[in-house]
Amino acid sequence: MNRQIFKYLTVVAIAVAATFTSCQKDDKVKVKLLETMTYPDGGYYKYEYDSQNRITKWSRYYTNGEFSGFTVTYSDDELTKMTFFPSNHSYEFAKDGNKITNEETIGSTVYTRTFYLNSDGLLEKETYDEEVYSYVRNYLYDNENIVKWIWESTWIDGEDIGEENSIREYKYDNNKSPMYNCKTPKWFLIWNFSIMGSQNNVIEEKTITTYEYEYDSEGFPTKRTQINNGVLTEYVTEYRYMEL
Repeated sequence: MNRQIFKYLTVVAIAVAATFTSCQKDDKVKVKLLETMTYPDGGYYKYEYDSQNRITKWSRYYTNGEFSGFTVTYSDDELTKMTFFPSNHSYEFAKDGNKITNEETIGSTVYTRTFYLNSDGLLEKETYDEEVYSYVRNYLYDNENIVKWIWESTWIDGEDIGEENSIREYKYDNNKSPMYNCKTPKWFLIWNFSIMGSQNNVIEEKTITTYEYEYDSEGFPTKRTQINNGVLTEYVTEYRYMEL
């Protein structure tokens, strides 16, 4: 083979190999998962995950040294149980199509929670029933963000029957929420963490509260400042992430 041609082919081969190696490195996308949320009083929440990026443990640490939280159990792709600590009390969930039910009996009282999911697995409706109290909460979404929820509750106090209704509406930014990469079923995220289970970050709770954020280079929030009725507060939440 002509030395010049051989030299040319060698250079091409090195260039192709370098390009392939570079692509391999670029293809390895880092995944960020929320690890802690810290509040102004120094208390914080901690999140732990399995190999599929699903929450397995959520802990709340108080400034006095106490802590509480829950662990989560999965069966294949379904979330089947949450166990609270330190009480060791558990909720078990049974799924039938787009309906998930938790029912338990304590003493003579039966407590029933039912979750109705839409076709995207988002929590569309939640009901709770017991002897003296019940509620219905409906959720409306836009791009997997909770934009509105409607709460209707009823309680019995002796011979008196009371009712309470409330509506919350939210607006969002276009950046990734702290739960963006979390693979825990959406219905559970929404039930436990409300608007935190959305795809983006809430910037306004209609007529009440707005939020300002600081973001990292990948668009994840690192700090959130709460503004109540137009007045900047000292209520600052900080987010820290783990990278996989």
